[in-house]
Amino acid sequence: MDTPETSNEEARDSQEEPSSHEQDIAAELRPAGFWIRLCAVLVDGAIFAPIFYLNNTSIKSIPLLIAICAAGAIYKPFMESLCGATLGKMVCGIQVMDKHGNRLNLSAAYVRYLTFLFAKVVEVVTTAIAFMLPEYQRVSSFSEMLEFPTPLEPLQIVAGVIVLLDCGVVAFTRSKCAVHDLIAGSYCVYKQSRKHG
Repeated sequence: MDTPETSNEEARDSQEEPSSHEQDIAAELRPAGFWIRLCAVLVDGAIFAPIFYLNNTSIKSIPLLIAICAAGAIYKPFMESLCGATLGKMVCGIQVMDKHGNRLNLSAAYVRYLTFLFAKVVEVVTTAIAFMLPEYQRVSSFSEMLEFPTPLEPLQIVAGVIVLLDCGVVAFTRSKCAVHDLIAGSYCVYKQSRKHG
């Protein structure tokens, strides 16, 4: 016969430990692969691209550069935490969740964003230095902007390689997780989809 203490302990254990179904809910959904995630990034990039291009080729304002990059650094983690997806992910029909199928909390969303944040900081510093150079004032097109040699170009290359390696892991993991997903405990999956078979 169970004592009240035993039944209370069993009730506590059942509340603390999620069922195997709850633990594996993300694993049951179809993971979003590299290409669909890249499409989502391109859609998100299109949101900031016009003002970024205008600033880099015409206005050349360091405060505006910082504001654009800060908006980008707020946009992705907040959208993924509050809505489960950025606008690009929504358009592509994918979302980000934890292994229980819940939205990420804001700290996990920022952990997921750390690689991109590093690249964004490098971009801001490099572009700000370029804006201060008299030669950059003659830049007026996208091709000239890309061809302009910056003092921190090697660091930009390193940041780009880190982001590529981080995201490239998606192609080699069964769950299609990037390194930032593995660190944050997140999954990028198709909305309302189940694996076949």
